[in-house]
Amino acid sequence: MHLKMGGVRAIMVLLGGSGSRMFRYAQSLCLLAVCGLVIGGCVSTRGDEGQAPAATVESLTIEGSFEEVWQATRRALLEQKYEVYTRDTRGLFVAYSKVKRRLFFFPHRMQLTLTLERISANSTGLSVETIHQKYRVTLLTYPDWRDDPKPVAGDEGRALLEMIGSGFGSAGRGVGSEPSAESSVRN
Repeated sequence: MHLKMGGVRAIMVLLGGSGSRMFRYAQSLCLLAVCGLVIGGCVSTRGDEGQAPAATVESLTIEGSFEEVWQATRRALLEQKYEVYTRDTRGLFVAYSKVKRRLFFFPHRMQLTLTLERISANSTGLSVETIHQKYRVTLLTYPDWRDDPKPVAGDEGRALLEMIGSGFGSAGRGVGSEPSAESSVRN
């Protein structure tokens, strides 16, 4: 027996046969293993359930009654074409931005949670929490929107706050033409 043949071919000959059928079988087995690794890399085995989502929270105090600010918030969400999921008269809005795709495959969106709170009869606090979400699946879960644990910029929430605040600033009841938004990142 000659061991001067190629490494894989010599092993195939040692295993038995001429090596051509076994060689093709080994090649197809290696191809399946590579495909399994590539596809397995697309599906995550770890879930992000243990990690809290990174959220950007921005707040603003508006000189206006609670009902006026609630109506202005509702109007601004509808004008910007957000998908309003929850609209609570006690001061809670949950809205989603349009779904965008990265590299034509990976859908993602922003979840905006707007909370209104009555400070006084003519003053209302408005805060926006922005969370980035991805649509994905893990090996242990069903496909669904998952909160991304990486911090986000929060530009959409800031733009929405400025839009709502500028409506009250032009009427003379606002905090100015450029609302001072306090921002913080929650992890």
